Amino acid sequence: MIGYDLNRPGQDYEDLFEAIKSVASTWWHHLDSKWIVKATVSAVEIPDLLKQHIDDDDELLIVALAGESARTVFNDRGGAMAPGQQRSELGRHTSLCDE
Repeated sequence: MIGYDLNRPGQDYEDLFEAIKSVASTWWHHLDSKWIVKATVSAVEIPDLLKQHIDDDDELLIVALAGESARTVFNDRGGAMAPGQQRSELGRHTSLCDE
């Protein structure tokens, strides 16, 4: 899991988002500053690969996840789905949720 606090308002962090995607074979990002990734490098390596894309006052957390998880089903916008609503396909992100 990659989490961050980006503390400078108005900054363009698109390079950071692309860098996160580049360290993952699969990723899911529907919770503001949290990404769940299946990384292609170790969790220890990720900060060095991402820190060039954040400001000095930003914060970054990398955690290797294993074992059980729980989640609420999300729609395409990332919000919780209404009762009875069909689960929408999330494209390449779906496999992370369904493993």
